[in-house]
Amino acid sequence: MGKNYYCEEHATVHKYKDYWSGEKSKASRRISSDQQNYVRMSMIVLEVLSGVLYDRLYIDTKTGEILDRDKLDITEMCKKYCALKINFPSKGFRKIEKVDEISTIEDTIGDDIQRIRVIRNEMQHSSVFALDDTRYQTLITIVHDMLTRFDQRNNPAGESYVKRLDEIRKMELETRSFEEIKERMKAGNLSDIFFMFEVQE
Repeated sequence: MGKNYYCEEHATVHKYKDYWSGEKSKASRRISSDQQNYVRMSMIVLEVLSGVLYDRLYIDTKTGEILDRDKLDITEMCKKYCALKINFPSKGFRKIEKVDEISTIEDTIGDDIQRIRVIRNEMQHSSVFALDDTRYQTLITIVHDMLTRFDQRNNPAGESYVKRLDEIRKMELETRSFEEIKERMKAGNLSDIFFMFEVQE
């Protein structure tokens, strides 16, 4: 009891805990920095950016129709928005691989809706489910600027979009968070995202 051993699975030394020791193993539940970046950005997409698009769609539809947000992912909302034939991107609809291809001077509602779609695509189609710090900071800057504009345009009920962004950036994340978000991003499921996260004090 209390001896150390080398763990091949984690490539590190652990303290041995036998069944009768009464001690609980404290195996790390932390995820890598790049995985945390991916989870946070995915949560921003699933909760904040989809909320922005939903609010904008509701404002611009003007039919009084209550849309079921749980059944609308970003793709479906973009299709509905395109059908309105308003707020086109500055350079029209075009194939964009990375959000950085949209110039910072392109800041209309249509440009920002296109940004939402492209950022979602980057997260959803990631093969490594990780974002390095440089890419994460680039996306956070783009998203922060965009949400600042949408806070003025949409006048959201409750917390501002920027505040929601800041809350996600402070959350403490664990391995379970990473696995669940990864599956939800692949499935495009927007509901029940926040139940498994805690805000870090």
